[in-house]
Amino acid sequence: MKAVHRWALAALGSMFLWSVENCLAGVVSGVRTVALSGMPAPGTNETFGDVGYSGVSLNNRGETAFIASPSFNNFEFLFEPRPTRAINDESVWTEAGGSGLRRIAHEGPGLPGDATYANVARPLISDQGETIYHGSFSGQPAATQRSAVNILRNRLGHTDVVVAAHGSIAPSTSVTYFEIHRPSMNANGDVAFFGGVNASNFQGIWAEVGGEALDLVARRGDSAPGTTGTFRDLSEILTFDSSLAIGSAGHVAFRGAFFSDRTKGAIWLANPTGALQIIVGEGDVAPGANATFHTVGPPRVNGRGELAFSTGLSPTPNPRGSNDSGRALWRYSTETGLVLVAIQGQQAPGVDAVFASNHINFPTFRDPALGEGGHAAFAASLLQGNVMTESIWLADPSSELKMVARQGDPAPGTDDIFIDFGTSTVNARGQLAFSARTVEFSPLHHGIWAQDRNGVLRPIVKAGDSLNVNDNPATPDLREVQYLSFSEGGSFGSDRITGFNDLGQVAFFARFTDGTSGVFVSNAVAVPEPSSIVALGPLALMYRSRMRWAGH
Repeated sequence: MKAVHRWALAALGSMFLWSVENCLAGVVSGVRTVALSGMPAPGTNETFGDVGYSGVSLNNRGETAFIASPSFNNFEFLFEPRPTRAINDESVWTEAGGSGLRRIAHEGPGLPGDATYANVARPLISDQGETIYHGSFSGQPAATQRSAVNILRNRLGHTDVVVAAHGSIAPSTSVTYFEIHRPSMNANGDVAFFGGVNASNFQGIWAEVGGEALDLVARRGDSAPGTTGTFRDLSEILTFDSSLAIGSAGHVAFRGAFFSDRTKGAIWLANPTGALQIIVGEGDVAPGANATFHTVGPPRVNGRGELAFSTGLSPTPNPRGSNDSGRALWRYSTETGLVLVAIQGQQAPGVDAVFASNHINFPTFRDPALGEGGHAAFAASLLQGNVMTESIWLADPSSELKMVARQGDPAPGTDDIFIDFGTSTVNARGQLAFSARTVEFSPLHHGIWAQDRNGVLRPIVKAGDSLNVNDNPATPDLREVQYLSFSEGGSFGSDRITGFNDLGQVAFFARFTDGTSGVFVSNAVAVPEPSSIVALGPLALMYRSRMRWAGH
């Protein structure tokens, strides 16, 4: 039987499971178990211990990648004490390529030859069956292992390829990599990362786009296009600032600094051919704001080369209660140029409040997420009278704003209200997802919410919910969620791991009251691909989508 046929039958079984679970009060429905404590680890003689605790990466095929260990982390501050996880026993797992879950790297034997991994970390998964991960080699002094990072690419049926390695010659230079940080990967498997070369750590950005060889994007000391100066710093790499992003068409966006008469920050965009242009710089006039740019935040970029980012403005647009620079959110495209999305002091649409000034607990605007369809999601503080609250917003491609959730609003699926929010993310369809807390000062009373295809906010999973961790409906295994995490990476094109894909699926990590943990994928707000064969129903739509993928 062809794999795609098996997938269709599995989907039918999953739909039956969802219908059974929906009949069980208090049980979260539409969830697939990827890996679970105590489950045999495929291809090994071990069972899973802790699974997915450092984040889960999800692609647009519903496949995941994550870190797992055969032992347990020690979380006494949240849970009952248990043996501390052993040192150097982590491994990278992926579902990329459609062959099921498999281990692709672990701490121990590594590259061919005498090299072994001291650490593995941070897997990212593409739609093309590829997984990118960090690996540092043992045999290095402990003090240098952290900087001796290598970026490796895994593809089903192929030997792992080193994208960049500590000590290797950095392309377009005559020196070697001294440090390698922060790989970003888009849905097509293109990669970009920060690096330092030689002991003086001259920073640079390198990218591998469209199957071409790794090449230099920008380097400290080079002429900064659009200015009379040279690059000084590229995102302050040692602070692990999240300012590097690669869009699905291969655009690379980053925040850097250049020096002419003084040091100024700016945002640059490299198109897929490598041509570099400045988008906005500190001191430039902010269109429509009667101010200049005081600071620039990290950019997000999508497959159309559109950007979204936050800035500080001087003078402050609305100085009431603020001693710092004003804040604003912007988007950019080659067609429209810079467009103001929201600004401090502006009346918030549909709400009797204004976007507030910065506060110690409430930044005016958090850095936005940007979807492939041009939607931008962000968190903002609101001021109504003397009351400050947090809120989550969605800007459509025309920059029309709509509030999705607000501190103090009822949290759907609970008897509680929202207390605070995590970072929001948005997919290509304009669906928004975020994590939030519903009980003040409690890390355990929180959950994940996402919009369905009609924009209605739905609960995905919450602390206190029961999950059936057994995909076999005949033998349910219900476990109570004590803690969970969701990787809110914005969308593909962000350098961070993302757990929300363009189908509307949500990947998350959950720890249960019995101490076990697992990786799960929810289909609660997933949107089937549009089709003319509606009469065949959701299964036919999912089957058609899988056929399209299988043909690649």
